[in-house]
Amino acid sequence: MKPHSGGSVDVDDDDQKQTGGAPSAPLYPESAGAPLLGGGAGRATTAPVPPNWDPEAAAAAEYAVQFADAQVRKGFATRVLSIVSFQLLLTAAMTSMFFFSRGARLFLSNNAWTVPVSWVCGFAVSTTLACSERARRSHPGNLIALAAFTLCFGYMVAATSALYSANVVVVASAVTAAVCLGALVIAAKSSTDFTRLGGVLLLSSWSFLVAILVGSFARSSVLVVALSAVGAVLFSLYLLFDLQMIMSGSSTRGGQRRSVTLDPDDYVFGALTIYLDIINVFINILQLVQAASDSS
Repeated sequence: MKPHSGGSVDVDDDDQKQTGGAPSAPLYPESAGAPLLGGGAGRATTAPVPPNWDPEAAAAAEYAVQFADAQVRKGFATRVLSIVSFQLLLTAAMTSMFFFSRGARLFLSNNAWTVPVSWVCGFAVSTTLACSERARRSHPGNLIALAAFTLCFGYMVAATSALYSANVVVVASAVTAAVCLGALVIAAKSSTDFTRLGGVLLLSSWSFLVAILVGSFARSSVLVVALSAVGAVLFSLYLLFDLQMIMSGSSTRGGQRRSVTLDPDDYVFGALTIYLDIINVFINILQLVQAASDSS
């Protein structure tokens, strides 16, 4: 054999006869000036890397895939948070109506049955969206269902807020906004994977529900304050869980992959869960502010 300067190999007649008349397979170096790959003395094998392989192009292609995934996830998170912002604005408008409109307060006092009805309807819609993939992904039906849910729960929150003074509601809203902002920053910047806490949060929720049932019979103001504090912390953790669930995608942060993520098509479900987290945080903080106001 006589190698050429360009790295290829010529097979002469003598070599061809020694190999039974068949020419050898072409040998490709991994890079310019690299030795040929061999399986042993006197025997060469074909390199697994093609001769036109470009490591820089391969790295660029891999980065493009990762960048596209990050862009999709960023757009998904932005879409979800925009929907949640609209839900909160609608809820705030409904709440303000009961403070500034005498007719709205009169309607609520004469039709108290509308509050549990709105809760039942909202619960039915949210359960349907949570359990049915077709319902939460079919456009525009999913947005219509989410709007109906927001109206039901927004009315319930407005009716609950009407039981408190305007100052208490404003302070509770400000505290809730600060909690949500902090949760958003932590979810985006922290390397801790809060989506691993799903089992712990579920168990804590059942314990919290049992404590509420017991507290409904105990009628203790101290127990109410304690349950409100636990509820505020619990649903703040749920908020962290759900925020990371919509932000993480398939990317990693701190070398760890998120345990639970949402598909980009589930933007309605993502908005539903985050809105519920914020509402529950607000209700519990509202009770804490009222307790602090009563004690002062």
